[in-house]
Order: sequence, then C-alpha cells, then structure tokens
Amino acid sequence: MNDLLGFLLQAIERVNEDTGNLSKAQFLADDRAGRQVRDSVVLNLGTMGEAADDIRKQFPEFAANHPQIPFGQI
Repeated sequence: MNDLLGFLLQAIERVNEDTGNLSKAQFLADDRAGRQVRDSVVLNLGTMGEAADDIRKQFPEFAANHPQIPFGQI
C-alpha cells in the first residue's frame, strides 16, 4: 500500500509543481509550453485516480478508516 500512497502523493506534488506559478491564461495557452503542462496534469490526474481506486479496492479497511480522503471520487 505504501507504493500506492507514494504514487498518489507524487502525482499530487507534480501537478502542484507544474501549475503552482502559472496563471490560468498560461495554463490554457495554445503553445508548446501550455500543451506540455496540460498533458502532464492529465497524466498525473490519471495516476491519482488509478492509485486511489487501487487503494479503495485492495485496502477497503484503510479507505474506510480515512473518510476524509474521497478515494472513490479521485
């Protein structure tokens, strides 16, 4: 389970790193930099969703003991 939590946290950190200093206009820009950031965010959102779903399915007791984390909604 530590690996799954690690994947989840790493993906969150990457999205924060990639978007933390960007304006909405920069994020949505139709240029190479904007597309690369959006691609990275989409990839990491997918990683978050897969890790959260795996945690919910493989470790239901852990998910139930942490209701503040919406594993089924990530």
